[in-house]
Amino acid sequence: MARRGGTGGSNLGDRRIVYVVRSFPRLSQTFILNELVAIEAHGVDARVLSIVRADERQTHAQLDVLRAPITFLSELADSTATAVRAHALVAAHRPLRYVRALRATVRRTDRTEGYHTLTGRQAFHFAVVATAAIGGHRRADAAATRLHAHFAHDPALVAMLVHDLSGVPFSFTGHARDLTQIAPSALAERVAKAADVVTICELNAQLLRSLDPPPAEAKIHLVYNGVDLGSFVAGPHRREPGALRIGSIGRLVDKKGFEVLIAAGAELRRRAVAFELDIYGTGPLHDALQRQIDEAGIADAVRLCGERTQQELQGLLPGYDAFALTPYVTDDGDRDGLPTVLVEAMACARPVVSTDVAGIPDLVHHGHNGLLTPPKDPIAVADALHRLAAEPTLRAELGDAARATVEAGFDLRRNTRQLASLLTGP
Repeated sequence: MARRGGTGGSNLGDRRIVYVVRSFPRLSQTFILNELVAIEAHGVDARVLSIVRADERQTHAQLDVLRAPITFLSELADSTATAVRAHALVAAHRPLRYVRALRATVRRTDRTEGYHTLTGRQAFHFAVVATAAIGGHRRADAAATRLHAHFAHDPALVAMLVHDLSGVPFSFTGHARDLTQIAPSALAERVAKAADVVTICELNAQLLRSLDPPPAEAKIHLVYNGVDLGSFVAGPHRREPGALRIGSIGRLVDKKGFEVLIAAGAELRRRAVAFELDIYGTGPLHDALQRQIDEAGIADAVRLCGERTQQELQGLLPGYDAFALTPYVTDDGDRDGLPTVLVEAMACARPVVSTDVAGIPDLVHHGHNGLLTPPKDPIAVADALHRLAAEPTLRAELGDAARATVEAGFDLRRNTRQLASLLTGP
């Protein structure tokens, strides 16, 4: 088995919950790592099957706390001897399941329509390797009593195929484009076969309930991504005059709407509103966003600060007067679900400015704990930030309500206790 750097072995031992993820550990997917650490704190024994290795330069400190061994399926699958042995074991011990799963893989081309990186045959191959790794080829009970995938596209497909091959129950958490950009028939199949389906906002839950055929209501579970309330500390509110200090975090990709936020900054400059905006994250739009900043003449106020670990952000967030994130649905349907960075900023008692898309209204209630604007509307974003700059009392009121909102509904320990009960239940 692999803890960090190895390729993994043939058996994961007597562990019970096996997480299936696309790549691990991802700096931008702290919610998965945080969930695993919290799940373990509730007494759940976990293992991670990652389809590929993330291979990112930085990692979060929580990775050193995680006890779960990490196995990289792509590295097992690339080993001819390991892959041949896995197919031989599963085909020999589960012949009917193997043939049926292979036949369905050939016939169900809709399974990899839309948002996927794996072909059907690749997913089947990874699933066979995973089945052998968890002991699912044996006739006795497999080493896992539950598979749980994060994201409804490749990870849920691999988990479903492992279920087909082994009989081990599976569940998955759906987040955003992984639900909306795969074939509805493929999503419906995964939901129908899953023991449980978790999602992170009410809009997603409504989408799942609307599938044809509709799933049983008891199968759909809304569990918000939470944060560790002990790690994100409510900072004091600054009431003295001065430039409005604004923080923002996210991958520099279209759906995050950073070009809208920068345009709002340019509008604040036209209004002679003093502000500073720090944007943390990396991504393919870095150069285009920097050009936008330079051309708007606001490079003295708007900074692209690069990526940071969660521990670094825990120290940085309380130093801002407000937090802004302005995502939207892209032309091809890509979207956020409910960005965890909003929860983190609100846990620090920072008022947030965001957009009323996807699951954000589940968290941000306009005028109560933050301000919401329509998507792709930099003037509305500038209006909201201008208001926060002019009204320090409002900033404090919204920030205090933001922290109370997170304490009430987005506590990592409480929410993962609900998830742990679900995953270890009958």
